[in-house]
Amino acid sequence: ILKTFKKALKTRHSEIQRDFEENNISGYDVIAANSELIDDLIQAMLFIATEYVFKEADGEQMAVLAVGGYGRREMAPYSDIDLLFILPTKNSENYHSTIEFVLYLLWDMGLKVGQAVRSVDECIDSSIKDMTIRTNMLEARYIWGSKSIYDEFQSRYEATITPDAMQDFVKAKLDERDIRHNRTGQSRYVLEPDIKECRGGLRDLHMLFWLAKYLFGITEMHDLIERGVLTKKDVSMFIKAHQFLTTIRCHLHYIAGRTDDHLTFNAQQEIARKTGYTNRPAATSVERFMKHYYHIAKSVGDLTRIICSVLEEQNKRKPKKNTHFLSFRSPNVKGFIVESYRLNVDSKDIFISDPIKILRFFHIAHENQIPIHPNALKLVTENRKLVAGLRKDKEANDLFMGILTSDKNPIKILRRMSEAGVLGQFIPEFGWITAQMQYDMYHVYTTDEHTIRAIGILFELENSEPKEEFAVVYEAVKKIHSRKALYAAMLLHDIGKGKKGKHEEVGSKIAFKLCSRLGLSEEETETAAWLVLHHLTMNRTAFKRDIYDPETIEDFVAKVQSPERLRLLLAITYADTCAVGPNVWNNWKSSMLKHLYYRAEELMTGDLNGINREERIKQAEEATKPLTISFDVDTKRSVTDVTICTADCSGLFSKIAGAMAVSGASIVDAKILTLANGMALDVFSIHDAALGEKPYEGQKKLERLKREIENALDDSENLKEKIQKKSKELTSKSRSRVFEVEKRVLIDNEVSKTYTLIEINGKDRVGFLYDVTSTFTDLQLQISSAHISTYGNRVIDVFYVKDSSGMKITHKQKLKQIHDVLMSII
Repeated sequence: ILKTFKKALKTRHSEIQRDFEENNISGYDVIAANSELIDDLIQAMLFIATEYVFKEADGEQMAVLAVGGYGRREMAPYSDIDLLFILPTKNSENYHSTIEFVLYLLWDMGLKVGQAVRSVDECIDSSIKDMTIRTNMLEARYIWGSKSIYDEFQSRYEATITPDAMQDFVKAKLDERDIRHNRTGQSRYVLEPDIKECRGGLRDLHMLFWLAKYLFGITEMHDLIERGVLTKKDVSMFIKAHQFLTTIRCHLHYIAGRTDDHLTFNAQQEIARKTGYTNRPAATSVERFMKHYYHIAKSVGDLTRIICSVLEEQNKRKPKKNTHFLSFRSPNVKGFIVESYRLNVDSKDIFISDPIKILRFFHIAHENQIPIHPNALKLVTENRKLVAGLRKDKEANDLFMGILTSDKNPIKILRRMSEAGVLGQFIPEFGWITAQMQYDMYHVYTTDEHTIRAIGILFELENSEPKEEFAVVYEAVKKIHSRKALYAAMLLHDIGKGKKGKHEEVGSKIAFKLCSRLGLSEEETETAAWLVLHHLTMNRTAFKRDIYDPETIEDFVAKVQSPERLRLLLAITYADTCAVGPNVWNNWKSSMLKHLYYRAEELMTGDLNGINREERIKQAEEATKPLTISFDVDTKRSVTDVTICTADCSGLFSKIAGAMAVSGASIVDAKILTLANGMALDVFSIHDAALGEKPYEGQKKLERLKREIENALDDSENLKEKIQKKSKELTSKSRSRVFEVEKRVLIDNEVSKTYTLIEINGKDRVGFLYDVTSTFTDLQLQISSAHISTYGNRVIDVFYVKDSSGMKITHKQKLKQIHDVLMSII
């Protein structure tokens, strides 16, 4: 029997998958076909069990029900099978052999089964006590056995749905949703979403269906049209979102060969190709596919607000009271109304007759901190195109800037305006970056979500208690005078990503035109446009230049020019970096930017001091050992400094870099000094590659690193072979394989008077730095300092070098040779 069923299952699964991948049947067809297949198998098993194996058991006295996702006929390729066996009484022993027979067959076929065996009384008691069981039983579907037992169960279950039970159910489901969203991240605009659990995913749609079924007794969403809960357009939106997400889920299961709802970068590319998305001039196929996903996720949020609004009106959900709003006796809502503690409108034509009221509506909601009623937000969305006519309206621009530069955090209201389409209509350039995917392993959010988060971080800088590790940023922000320019620049800093060209240059041009329209003065407009143009300058200088070289500071100050711009640049750099994703800002970045900030400020005020390294050099020159290695774990900077003093030799840097790669250390900064006595004093700042941007520490790890450095310098082991082995191990597990990174080698003789600067961009991998620095040795180049930056899967390494004679490299043929050889290596 098992062999027969296994073959039947495999054959039919293969047929369904082939139809899905080759004959373009929808995800809906797949989940329905899988449900029918499982129904057929279970019914056949029960027939065999009761007719041939256990004849003494009267199958007609037991009911077998599908529950959960299986109950609603939503069986993705590798979904669990949830079964409920209802017995006539609690102690009906005759049926346990039949149940075990079915379950063992299903398990032996490799299927995942969740099961419960209960009497009707137990079912009802359990559903009253446990909200999860109550939800599971809500979708119970008859498969086999006694119809009378099933009917009794259904009627008694429905009798438990009282007004109080409805209130409890709604609260429980919305609380579950909030907990789930907190667990998976509040934003629906993450780059690798879980399409089932994330905000705007399938589970949110399931929740809406559960609420509708429990409260209104419907069997499908179309029934809500007749009940006046949803419009035809709303139901169409629900079905479209459900079909889209279901199809993606089926693809994910087939790609993984198991249950997997995580839309990873690898899966995104494959699904985009399979679903027919193609490259366009403005966006790749995968970017277009993900933009569609984000729009679907947003529509799920719209539906949630609509249904929750209906529940409030029908008193099936108590609205959350806003304590801030309740402190007002009579807030001035200027022509709008407050309903269920939310700002609403009293006419469906209010915006058509006077479009400026759309921006007034958001301004009033924000200033009074009143939540927006879902019905009003829906009406705004329907009339969003009217906002385009307000772009040159002075009052409209004043209202918008009032929101952006308010003394209350604008992050929530800007998000609402963006989701309603108002922001994209009022600032069309913002529409270009709405739901725009940043396809790399560095950014966590879409461009628009990143921008709004950065504005929120700026506000927190101004209004929260200073944190010790970011003290320099808080200190600078308190002294800023050009607040309007700062917030306008933050809004526009990535707006150029919606067009071709360098986004900072494109964005700066947009800022020049737009800021004047928004009501900024000529000076504020110039400052905002300058900030957009240079918003990456401080990061690039701190992490790609030798900030201990006075010339680097002089060049930086020449660009920045004033202490006010320096403060503005530090604030925008901090907010931009933090808004990339959680834990991106760290002590290492803080220390580098702080050092750059203070040195630049000192030069601007005429108080720049040189770097005092005499003591360290003196100690190194007095060293008698052929090799000295010391470690300093600096938790404040989130790095471990490794100081190495040894006889200078060809390829010293590459050998040390190789040893560190093998040991799992990643270099972020390096200073190389050759002393008069022929000794080399090298200081490397390193992270633990396995832990991200954290110090490399622990006695065993440090001892191993020391050993690897000693071995590498003695040439006692084959370093290259060890690196290749390590690289092979990690590459097979890496998600970055899906990404292509542009290779680039830039050689600059203008940055420094004494060094040639070489910047190398490439795809990160184990041994990258070893390969590059080994090539420098082959090219007879001396490295003075190195600055290593990694952005997800992209690495940017900057080296200050001289030729073998200690001079800058100026010969054109030599420069071309260096460029070409390095390009081939990376």
